[in-house]
Amino acid sequence: MTPTYPMPGAVTSPEGRDPRTHGLSANAVDQLRLAADAVRTDTIDAARHALDGVFAEAPAHPEALRLLALVQLRQQRPADAISSLRRALSAWPNDGLLRSDLGNAQAATGDIDAATASWQRATELAPDHAMPWFNLGRQQQLRGDSGTAAASLGRALDVAPDLVPAQILRGDALVHLGHFDEAVRHYRAALAQHPACGDAWRGLANIKTRSLDDADRTRMRALLQLPETADNDRIAIGFALGKADEDAGEYRAALDALQVANELQRRRSPWNEQALRGYVDQVLAATRQLPKPPIGVLRAMLPGAHIIDMRRDPLETAWSCYKQQFYQLPHFACDFADIAAYLHHCERALDVWRHADTQHIHLQRYEALVAEPEPELRRLFVACNIEFAPTCLDYAQSARSVRTASAAQVREPLRADTARAARYGDLLDPLRDELVRWPSRRDNP
Repeated sequence: MTPTYPMPGAVTSPEGRDPRTHGLSANAVDQLRLAADAVRTDTIDAARHALDGVFAEAPAHPEALRLLALVQLRQQRPADAISSLRRALSAWPNDGLLRSDLGNAQAATGDIDAATASWQRATELAPDHAMPWFNLGRQQQLRGDSGTAAASLGRALDVAPDLVPAQILRGDALVHLGHFDEAVRHYRAALAQHPACGDAWRGLANIKTRSLDDADRTRMRALLQLPETADNDRIAIGFALGKADEDAGEYRAALDALQVANELQRRRSPWNEQALRGYVDQVLAATRQLPKPPIGVLRAMLPGAHIIDMRRDPLETAWSCYKQQFYQLPHFACDFADIAAYLHHCERALDVWRHADTQHIHLQRYEALVAEPEPELRRLFVACNIEFAPTCLDYAQSARSVRTASAAQVREPLRADTARAARYGDLLDPLRDELVRWPSRRDNP
C-alpha cells in the first residue's frame, strides 16, 4: 500500500519539526536536510546521494520529489523536473512551493504561459511566501507589464524585505514607470545589504537625471579594489563609475573606468567584425539580385511600414555606445574599432536599402531634430504619409512604460545639449582614428 503524506499544516507536527517532513523517520529527515543544504550550495552529487537515502524509505515523499526536481533543473533536465513535481503535486495539489517550482521548470522549457499560470496560482496558495511573488513579478517585468510587476515585487518585499533581487527588479520597474525617486530608494536598499551589488549601481547610474555623488564615487573605487568583488559586479560598477566621473567633469578618470569595464566585458565574449561584414555582404548581394529590392526582413514582413534611419554625429554615437553596458554578448560596443566597424556596416546596408526604396526609408539627422523639433517632425510625418500629431511634442508627459537605457531622459523635455564627446578632447583621439579608418557614411549617404 502506497503511504500518504498530509499537506504541510494539515496535521500538527512535533515542536521544532518542519511540517514538510511529516511521515519521515528521523534518519530520513536528516538526509532530506543534507539534500536541501547540498542543493543550496550547488553540490549536486551530494544532494542526489542524500535523496537516495530518503527515497529508500519513502519513494514518493513530496518534499523529496521537490528537491529532486531542483537537482534535475541544475542538471538542465527541466522535463524530468516537471515530471517529479507533478508526482509531488498529486499528493500535495495545493502546495504553493511546489507550484512555484513547477513554474520555474516550465519556464526552463520555454513554456512561459504555463509558468506564469503556475506562479500566479502559487501566490494564491502561499501569499506569505516571497518567491512566487518574485517569480511572477520578474516575468511580468520581462513581458513589459511594469505596473503589475512593481505590485507583485512589492508583495515579495513585504514578505522578505532583504530579498536583494526583488529590490533591484522593483527599482527597474519603477524606472520604466517614471518613479525615479522611489526607484533610487530600492537600489539604495539593495546596496545597504550588498554594497558591491553591480545591478544596484547600474540602476542608479542609468537614472541619468539623478547624478551619483562624490561619496558614491569613493565607494565604487573602493569596491573595485577588493579582490572578492565578482566580475559581473566589477563590470557594472565600472560603467557606473565612468558615468559618475563624467558627471563630475573628471574625464580622464571616466575614460579609465570605462576602458577597464569594457575590456573585462569584451574578454568574456569577443565580437567578430568579419562575421558581420560577411553577413552584410551576403544580404546586400542577395538584395541586388532582386527585380525590386525590398527593405530587409522588416520590410518583407511589413511591406507598408515606414523606416526611419536616424543618424547622429558618428563620434557622439560611438561614444554613447561605449559608455553603455549591454548585456547581450558578444557585443560590438566594448571596443573602439568594433564600434566604428559596426557603424560603417549598418550605414552601408541602410544606404542600399534606402536607395532601393526611397518612399519607405527616410533619413533623419539627429542634430537637426533636436535643434528644430517641430518642423523636422512635421516633415517626417509627411514623408510617412500620416497626419501630424502635436502631442508628439509633449512626449515627456506620457505615462507609458519606457524600457530603454534613456528611460529617465524620456521623461524630460527635449534638449539640444546632449553632446559629450568634445569634453574629452584628445583623450578620444583613438576613437576618432577608428572612425576615420571605418568612415561613416553619415555625410555622404
